[in-house]
Amino acid sequence: MMIDEPAQLREAQRIGERLRWAREMLGYSRVELAREIGVDPAFIGKIEAGQRIPSVFLVMSLCHVLHISPQYMLWGSVQGVEGELATRLLDEHPELRTPSAPPFPGKTRKSLRTKRPAAAL
Repeated sequence: MMIDEPAQLREAQRIGERLRWAREMLGYSRVELAREIGVDPAFIGKIEAGQRIPSVFLVMSLCHVLHISPQYMLWGSVQGVEGELATRLLDEHPELRTPSAPPFPGKTRKSLRTKRPAAAL
């Protein structure tokens, strides 16, 4: 997906940063990771640079190969990341969230729901 809004650009940069952290921590080069998931290495570079946003299918492939979770890729939560990798990521990047934190700071699933008016009978 191409990026055209400032908010999208910031999120794309965060996603790319988290991808790079996990890739480097596991010792993959861009070429090796690209080969594993069937994309061009330049595309991995564009994602890591925040120039492209990966599709949901690519996110799932990246998560499978890197032993990370969609929560990690999209929101910076280590929920679902394999044990030792989660510990190492948290040690090096304290801005990541632990599993007890909601994906949206200060909000819970319940607070995100809007109340619908009762249906008239």
